[in-house]
Amino acid sequence: MFKDDINEHEKYALHTNAPLLGNGHYHVISSHLFYANNQVDKKENTLNLLQLDIALSSQQMLMMRRHEKDFLARQDDKYITKMMDEANAIKARLKTINDNMTMYGLASDFDYQETVSAIDAYLAQFNQLTKTVYLIHGDNQNKGAIDDLKQSTLGFERVAFVANDEQLTNQLIDLQSLLISFSKILIPHFSHR
Repeated sequence: MFKDDINEHEKYALHTNAPLLGNGHYHVISSHLFYANNQVDKKENTLNLLQLDIALSSQQMLMMRRHEKDFLARQDDKYITKMMDEANAIKARLKTINDNMTMYGLASDFDYQETVSAIDAYLAQFNQLTKTVYLIHGDNQNKGAIDDLKQSTLGFERVAFVANDEQLTNQLIDLQSLLISFSKILIPHFSHR
């Protein structure tokens, strides 16, 4: 009888504790799934931010191009400054992109160093272009080659007018025609690239 009482007692304990044991397993599994879901959400958010950084870097490249065009149209130093600021900002963003891709082990054809080198090469060409534009058009301190050419042409016109020589006048007309053609080629080339 005592043996049957223990069995009954064990059966009772088993039935009353079984849901508690099941609940314990449920909570462990549930907490693991919650943690895993939380980690996936964090990675998803990071990948969304990475995608946003990539889109913003594309926009920054377009802004660099815009600053180049604005400089060519206006020959204003503020566009040189804007170009340099934009280049520094895009390099910082590209570093963030590279670091995140490395941290998450994302494979791609993106080469951070190669991209930064391409930006540096673009800036070097832009700087050379600004020097050329200033040589042609002048800057705040110096006259440009166009100004010198205009002065030379005016001097030649005075000589031709005073000399009243038909051959010299025809040469002047040819020279002015060439200057007009040169201006038509040069001005649109630098202002609408």
